[in-house]
Amino acid sequence: MGTLSRTRGDAPSVIAYDRRGFTQAAPDPAPSMRVNADDAAALLEHLDAVPAHVLGWSAGGLVATCLAIEHRLAGRSPYGPVKPCDSSPANGPDLLAST
Repeated sequence: MGTLSRTRGDAPSVIAYDRRGFTQAAPDPAPSMRVNADDAAALLEHLDAVPAHVLGWSAGGLVATCLAIEHRLAGRSPYGPVKPCDSSPANGPDLLAST
């Protein structure tokens, strides 16, 4: 269990955020997946939620993969396991159950 679970018993916490371009606070989209991954890493580190299990759906799967690759290679705290999922509802329950 990660850092947040210690403050909430054995239940893991879920952190969700809106990428740039999907919120009024940051209406302009990020110029690359690397910037999205940097944003996610900064949020997780700010919340002291590292290491983390990362799940990304659709384009979020690309962000999750980039997060794991870029930040692991940079020598920062690991993010994993990473679970990129496609957007097909038929695949969703099986993919989430295997996490």
